[in-house]
Amino acid sequence: MSIGGIGASTYAALGYEARKVQKEATQNTILGSNFSNHMGNVQKSQMQGGAFVLHYFDSEEGERAVSAVCGADYSVTVYEPKDYDTSNPVYKVKVWDKDGNIVERMVDVSKVDPTNCDYIDMYAYSCYLGDEKGCKDAISSFMGASAAASDHWMEGWFYDELFIKKNWIQAVKDIMQMQYDAGNLQGYLDYKRFLDAIEDGRKERAERKDQIDKANKEENEKNKKVDENKTDSEIITKPDGSQVLVTTTTIGETQVSMSLEIAKPTKK
Repeated sequence: MSIGGIGASTYAALGYEARKVQKEATQNTILGSNFSNHMGNVQKSQMQGGAFVLHYFDSEEGERAVSAVCGADYSVTVYEPKDYDTSNPVYKVKVWDKDGNIVERMVDVSKVDPTNCDYIDMYAYSCYLGDEKGCKDAISSFMGASAAASDHWMEGWFYDELFIKKNWIQAVKDIMQMQYDAGNLQGYLDYKRFLDAIEDGRKERAERKDQIDKANKEENEKNKKVDENKTDSEIITKPDGSQVLVTTTTIGETQVSMSLEIAKPTKK
């Protein structure tokens, strides 16, 4: 759990461990009675150019806030829904504008393309890499990469830009190069771990897709063979009252018919 990007330019500001906080809150009655009041005080902050609200604790019952960030005219929070499934991770993301209007999106991690997605999807994907894939610097690295992806990185992001698709892999590579050129080897390696986690995730998804495609192909071929080898039966009644069972077997494009008399002509 983390809070990031407090101010006009985004950066990782403070870290929390969600499950630990929740456990302590339930075990300590004193903390439980004062928790909401205390958090209500720390949510609101003042910055040069105006006030903003970091919506970090605006979670519904059963949801877990994974990370939150805010800029000059927006606040974004990523939640783990109460029905969250680690085998099919989907995060809920809420975006507030400066007037308090909310946009809500469910982000299916398996469908996020880091080469062509917006800030919201990539933020949720970075939370997944940090929360489920063990990339501890994922969120802070995303914040740094977002500076490289911004058209005016000194000023940070603005609300409307959050919905513009970017190539985040290129953004990470750009800031890696900046760290290298500046002689910051540790920074370079931190971003490289983030890039590796992204690439590993893409490879894993590609392999999973190949497995699904292969399974679907085998199933289609199996069904096709069943359709190709089909037998139809029909009882035909002749004018004289006799009945014949006609069986037609289809094998590929070839049809073979057989008939069997099952009723004699009607006697007059």
